[in-house]
Amino acid sequence: MASPERVVAEGNHAGRLGLNLDEEARYAVMHAGARLFKEADPFYRSHELTGVQYNVLRVLEAAEEAIPQQEIARRVLASRANVTSLLDQLEAKGLIERGPAADRRVKRVSLTPKAKALLESTCEEILGISAGMMDSLTDEEKRTLLALIRKLEAGADQPKEK
Repeated sequence: MASPERVVAEGNHAGRLGLNLDEEARYAVMHAGARLFKEADPFYRSHELTGVQYNVLRVLEAAEEAIPQQEIARRVLASRANVTSLLDQLEAKGLIERGPAADRRVKRVSLTPKAKALLESTCEEILGISAGMMDSLTDEEKRTLLALIRKLEAGADQPKEK
């Protein structure tokens, strides 16, 4: 394995240990994601939700049918315990409902009409927020960014050599 390239860290990315190229890239992706989440936070709060709760609703919307809790956890990168808590909160707000699956140990989750109405009424607003966050990138840069993120995600799903 080749030695990781050392880089000169700048600004918020600098640290006491110095960063190699891999660490710099990882940190930059995490930092950008955190900033994007933070910029959308007022939107989520205005609807009495967290960003993760809203993302759970969007996952359910995209699924178009009830899906198992474990699948929601996988898609939002949450532990089973965390997703159970998230779903408890969304259920208390009347936004999701849980029902049985063929396997009685599995609960299938779906959106309520209230959640569907919320997603419909907030669609233009969240699209506007997303557009504002991405307006410094050209469409081609956005496509490249998506391709690189998908490549990172696919690599993260692969078993690591020891």
